Amino acid sequence: MPPKPRALNQLQDRFCAEYVEDFDNIEAARRAGYRHNSDADLVRIAGGLLGNVNVQQRIAELVLERSPLTEQQKWVARHYLQGGCTQTDAYRKAGYRGDADSLAAAASRLFARPVFKRYLRDLQRSLMLRYQVDHDWVLERAKEWVESSNVDITEVADVQSDGTLTLKDLKKLPRYKVLGIKEISCNTSYSEEGEARVSLKIKLHERNNTALSLIARHIGFTSDYNAALNTLHKYGYDVQENEDGSIYARPFDLEEPEKADAEPDDEVEAED
Repeated sequence: MPPKPRALNQLQDRFCAEYVEDFDNIEAARRAGYRHNSDADLVRIAGGLLGNVNVQQRIAELVLERSPLTEQQKWVARHYLQGGCTQTDAYRKAGYRGDADSLAAAASRLFARPVFKRYLRDLQRSLMLRYQVDHDWVLERAKEWVESSNVDITEVADVQSDGTLTLKDLKKLPRYKVLGIKEISCNTSYSEEGEARVSLKIKLHERNNTALSLIARHIGFTSDYNAALNTLHKYGYDVQENEDGSIYARPFDLEEPEKADAEPDDEVEAED
């Protein structure tokens, strides 16, 4: 079993980051801040760094992180944003094969790559723009659908004394009430005297959230990433993005509201 790589010090880590910019080890050592008395010293230091196995491994990791995603890796992001699956599930759906532990480890490494995180966020934003929806839109539609499923017949029609219905002016009704109507039909019957009687039949239906759920899953509102954001917001943390695409959480800057002076209760005189 190969030995576990040792952690790099700050200068070595900085050298690795500089080296993958142009793959010039001497300039990378200079930019990293290594002290040297001459160019020969710098050449010796740079050569020693590239000969360090741990430095080599870190450079390989950085190169992998910066390399462009393959089409198969992009499909992992697409499957993940559809919701209803874990990182490992999305990795498997994209066509990767292996045992459960291997797939889970590979998926975890992919989702940890900054380039993949940026692609995942950019893809989610592009989907939101394409469908012209955001969190507020989804919440508004959800509220509308819940309200429409609870519409009562008396909200869309007037019930006459003989039990017949008279449809209200739909143009004046709120949108959610109109959405609650599934079917309107008329039935004409005749009395023994030949008098025509027109009865109105209105059928209401219960709305389901199937279409809404599909949209929400497609733009990633139900992904683990958004669930984490909602949890952080719930406990008073805002999520910020660094220039390199990484994210961090910080507490909201909450100002304590000013306390208004308490007004005395109105006194009520007791009647004798």
